[in-house]
Amino acid sequence: MEDEIGNRVRASPDQLWEAIRDFPPRILFLSGCSTGKGDKLNGSEAFAHRMVDQGVPLVLGWGLPVSDEGATVFAAEVYELLAKGKGLDYAVRRARQSMQDRYHPWPLLRIFSDGSKLKPLIAAGQRLGPGTVRRITHKYLSDSQVRVLDSGFVGRRREIQKGLRVLKAMTDRYGLLIRGAAGVGKSCLAGRLIERLPGRELLVFHGVLKKADVLQKSLDLFDRIGLASGLDVLRSDREYGDKIKALFRGPFQKKFCLIYFDDFEQNLYRDGDRHYVNKEMIETIAPFLTALDWAQGNTQLMITSRYPFVLEIGGRNLPEQMLEDIPLMSFHGPDLEKKKNELPHTARSPHRALYLEFGRGNPRLMEWLEKIAENEHRYDLDALCAALQGRNEDFIRDYLAEVMARTEGEAFYRFLNRAAAYRIPVGQSAYAGFGLPGLLEKGVDLTLCEREDVPGRAPVYWVAPVIRESAWQKLDGEDRLLAHRQAYGWYDAVLTEDESEAANYAYREEAVHHALQCGNVRGACKHAIPLGKRLSELLLFRERLELQSRVAAGIDEKVVEEAKREKDGNVAVLFSDLGYVLQDLGASREAIDFYNKALAIDLEVFGDRHPSVARDYNNLGEGWGDLGEARKAIDFYTQALAIFTTVYGPDHPSTRTVEANINALKDEREKST
Repeated sequence: MEDEIGNRVRASPDQLWEAIRDFPPRILFLSGCSTGKGDKLNGSEAFAHRMVDQGVPLVLGWGLPVSDEGATVFAAEVYELLAKGKGLDYAVRRARQSMQDRYHPWPLLRIFSDGSKLKPLIAAGQRLGPGTVRRITHKYLSDSQVRVLDSGFVGRRREIQKGLRVLKAMTDRYGLLIRGAAGVGKSCLAGRLIERLPGRELLVFHGVLKKADVLQKSLDLFDRIGLASGLDVLRSDREYGDKIKALFRGPFQKKFCLIYFDDFEQNLYRDGDRHYVNKEMIETIAPFLTALDWAQGNTQLMITSRYPFVLEIGGRNLPEQMLEDIPLMSFHGPDLEKKKNELPHTARSPHRALYLEFGRGNPRLMEWLEKIAENEHRYDLDALCAALQGRNEDFIRDYLAEVMARTEGEAFYRFLNRAAAYRIPVGQSAYAGFGLPGLLEKGVDLTLCEREDVPGRAPVYWVAPVIRESAWQKLDGEDRLLAHRQAYGWYDAVLTEDESEAANYAYREEAVHHALQCGNVRGACKHAIPLGKRLSELLLFRERLELQSRVAAGIDEKVVEEAKREKDGNVAVLFSDLGYVLQDLGASREAIDFYNKALAIDLEVFGDRHPSVARDYNNLGEGWGDLGEARKAIDFYTQALAIFTTVYGPDHPSTRTVEANINALKDEREKST
């Protein structure tokens, strides 16, 4: 027999009998080479003979070696004749005759019996029974958004075996690239592989790859498992790439980890007939592939992507050298037949051929067409057939999602498209403003939306990633604006009211995104401030600069006047924060411009004796000091000192800091003279 990675494993008749003894079959087919051949030299009976001795009435075994294809075709002939009510002896004889022109010499399929009559298993003409249908259900691996089949047919046995050989460090590759069209089951295969590797720590990244996400999730992992060496690396002042490489030199050697990049095609662009990593993403992903082998097989990488991709570093195409390529095609042959068994409505429909044609062997498409077959009286199948004839799988996917959504009514159609505003999984309450109760669960039932049950937390939902972008594109400008406002309102409320979510990096980032998209610049400032501080803590100063510059670009005179009128200090703080980053990066003159903008707002909002104004004066002092303008710097420091002394007193840390700044500048001036 085979083990989980496809290696041969010897199994004795005693072991096999132990596995089946509680439910012994009436006929056992041992479809393995020479299972019906004894060893006269050693005086041992055939495996099939010994299974009869164990208690199976009838056993089939091969008297010679047989090919996979020959065994499959032969078995199909035998089972078909048994299903028509023929006896076993007749079925074997006819199967041999039908094979004589295709396989020579005959593989000599043999029958072993305990003396039982070789009578038919069923009566000829017997009506077909209902059969057993496995309900297709999905689940998500704990806290990972990795979608796997909980029940139903996965298939991909050879791909699973190939993947496990790599992930168990039995090859010269250090990870996997699982690629294929949308809906063919890349994430399901990845999930099954992860389930086969208990004890591995899991780091999962979805879609567009960001340095902050990589560092934050890695910190969370090492903090949870208590790996101090990993925390030390991540909290050090090294550059991002050096941190990742240092993890592979030490922490990732000590702990068995699997790093999984899902939907990686979002980081790629096409040039000619090849795909490449986006230039802004190379710096983020390259250290993983460069240092992957340093972990000596203890930590490995898995990527799912629609396309293979090129990433050349030092003349080497790293994906090709480091990763085992596992292309996934649509189901065919036995796998396709097994998948069909999960589709009872398709099987009973008079339009079965249509559903199977347009399902293209793609698991996702076949499941959607099964939903249509369940209520096919509601669909115009002639129009469906005309629209899909000759189309590729991407078109079929988008068309079916559109038809299914519209068939459920205008309210559901609008709900689905608005719900696509959310780019990450969020709680049920996030969708409350998009439509009537029950529409979200309807979307889950149709598999147009997905639900993740997280242990210890409320479920989270999102529009199925394969259709999210196309659903979002169906909204007009006004509807998109309203959806962004709804999404921002939900994120803002959660981040403001729920202390456990206040540090949620992803939620903060999404709040900024939706605020900017709906023109709520002051709302974007509110969440860009703590998000920027977190990026600085991760030493991602340029990423903080990019984020806060993007927000600052939306601050016009109207926004400034609103901030003054509403006594909103967040705009000024955003200007100050942007000045900090620019000054740290050596752009002190630009920083001074933002400090002045912050000062103008704070003076009007708080008056001239407020700590925020003192902060602005202190910042201006630091900016001018960096430019060598000591006199200007001391003037601004002096104004800050007066306010801090009045408000906090002479012994407050802020007061003492400004005093120290003034004294340092005076000392420098004296030395220079």
